[in-house]
Amino acid sequence: MFETIEQHCGPFVPYNEAFNESWQIPVDSRLDVHEPQFAYSLNAQLHLMEAYTALYKVYPDTRLLQRLLQLGAFIQEKLYSSSHLILWVDRSLQPVSQAFSPGHEIETAWLLMDMLEHTQQTNEKIKRMAFQLGYQVRQHMHAHDGLMEPIVPAEKQWWAQAEAMTGFLRLYMLSHDKAFLRDTVYMWCLIDRYFIDHTRGEWFWGVDEHNQILAHRYKAGFWKGPYHAVRALLQHIQL
Repeated sequence: MFETIEQHCGPFVPYNEAFNESWQIPVDSRLDVHEPQFAYSLNAQLHLMEAYTALYKVYPDTRLLQRLLQLGAFIQEKLYSSSHLILWVDRSLQPVSQAFSPGHEIETAWLLMDMLEHTQQTNEKIKRMAFQLGYQVRQHMHAHDGLMEPIVPAEKQWWAQAEAMTGFLRLYMLSHDKAFLRDTVYMWCLIDRYFIDHTRGEWFWGVDEHNQILAHRYKAGFWKGPYHAVRALLQHIQL
């Protein structure tokens, strides 16, 4: 799969968002009509880096390492500006939206540090960025009693809370700053209280700004599966 991706999507970072069945870039690569028109997304680079990191654990290939370091550098150098991460850019790498997502910021922080750990690399710029993002997201969490995603009306979505819990624990283990550990527990308490359906199972999609369940949102569907919640819980068991 790595070779297939590199053959059709590489060899340069950033990677395009999507391709059709013939490996041609579609005119509109968006998965959601509410997203702006863009060429490259933080999300695509981030999750390809996550997959490549997992592969590197069992396949420490030189070219794979090169791609991982390129992805990390691209995120830090091109998608990080004014202490926030840019979600979408055009082909000239100019932002096409001013919105920022605390869920993506804490997820990016811990996945970048995970990549550096498993490739046994050091990068002080990435490390400083990761902790800056972590501090900001902690402040956001306390200001809003959870992580609010940049949509209208505002929502606290399941995946962002799961990523915050994992990100805070990862940053605590790197820094031994007990504030991160306390906020890991705090986030778990929020998840347990508002997001887990203790009667029928699974996690709710989310809650509104007043922590009322979004009953109109589905529990499982095109945008919601067990990925973020299960990964977060497995991370905590492993760590």
